[in-house]
Amino acid sequence: MNQLWMVTARTCNLACHYCYQGAENHERDYLAPRGLESLMSKDVADKALLWALEWAPTEGLRLVFYGGEPTLAWPLIQSVVPEWSAAFKAAGKPLQFSITTNGSLLNDERRAWMTENNIGILLSLDGPPHTHNLSRPAKGGRPSWETINPEAFLAWRPGLEIAWTLSPSGTWCADDLDDMVSRGFKGINFNVDFLSDWTHEDLHRLQELGKRLAKHLAAGTVRSNWEGKYDRAAHGKRMERPCGLATGMLAVTPEGDLYPSQEMAFTVYEDGRAPGTATYYRVGNVVDGLDPMAVARVGLLKTEDMKPPKGFDCGDCIATAMCIGGCHCRYVGQDGVDPASRMDIPAGYCPSNRALLTGMMQGFWIAGTLRPVKATPPAIRRPEQPPVDDLPDVAVLKF
Repeated sequence: MNQLWMVTARTCNLACHYCYQGAENHERDYLAPRGLESLMSKDVADKALLWALEWAPTEGLRLVFYGGEPTLAWPLIQSVVPEWSAAFKAAGKPLQFSITTNGSLLNDERRAWMTENNIGILLSLDGPPHTHNLSRPAKGGRPSWETINPEAFLAWRPGLEIAWTLSPSGTWCADDLDDMVSRGFKGINFNVDFLSDWTHEDLHRLQELGKRLAKHLAAGTVRSNWEGKYDRAAHGKRMERPCGLATGMLAVTPEGDLYPSQEMAFTVYEDGRAPGTATYYRVGNVVDGLDPMAVARVGLLKTEDMKPPKGFDCGDCIATAMCIGGCHCRYVGQDGVDPASRMDIPAGYCPSNRALLTGMMQGFWIAGTLRPVKATPPAIRRPEQPPVDDLPDVAVLKF
């Protein structure tokens, strides 16, 4: 099943300090930078439908609404869902919907509509209120937890998954994970801000959080994308390509351009990028479809070609097997000269991944050896299932 990220909005009503859209956007509401479209038009969405029907395999398509804050284009979402559903049904291809959102604009009426139309959700939430409000404030610095009302989301979707960004500038700690689990959050996916510098103190916090995460995974009290990452790091084979170069996953921008990653709808246009970066990574558009030459050009980079930062040796690193050199889509053309690719891994990537995985190794060892789990949790990945990165499977790793 192919995955298409539909970037319905380039704007957002929050002002997260680590956002890849750039701090300059946080001072303005509903405006896209550098003359780009703020919201996707119905015309672009209609053209995307015709192209997507052809691009989607017989196994179907997973359509993810993304931004910015995608619900700023709520009327468009409400029109896309029934129209795309009918078209894909007529074509005999399955279609799934999901939305990645900060949740602040999803009132009771909109949540009811999502339930009626079977739309999945990934909620961006950076820990409990005291750390979330500092990390993800509304514009002007106002706290956003109360506006989002995560408790209402849990009541609506008890199995709700959240995306929690760990940045060295945040105030999070391992105890905050316990706090979130006690509030009822059982699906917690972590994104690590590897473009920032991590001090020894910050890396220690990250290692302690990894230890606590492993404790919860071993006990079956939480599921996380890092369980799959750890499983691959411990037993798997290194991924061939860095993230942001796959052709089975594409993103369509508000202008109708196609990129190999949803984040490229923003990052390739950032100030300071090498001239031509946006053109280099554009692999087609919804009118003409994919450009085979562009797809081949973008797919040349492999993880084995990428160079770790000074002082790091892949040979003795626990993260080697799961390492993808960082999400390539975040730093394409970042050297300001070459739009093609940076072959060096960002300085914050190796230490942050190694710290979190080292903590998880300690936590699993403690849980499995010093304090073995007495009861097997009900959800266990079967041996025949491959490890995954982005699905919330739960497993008990025994040592």
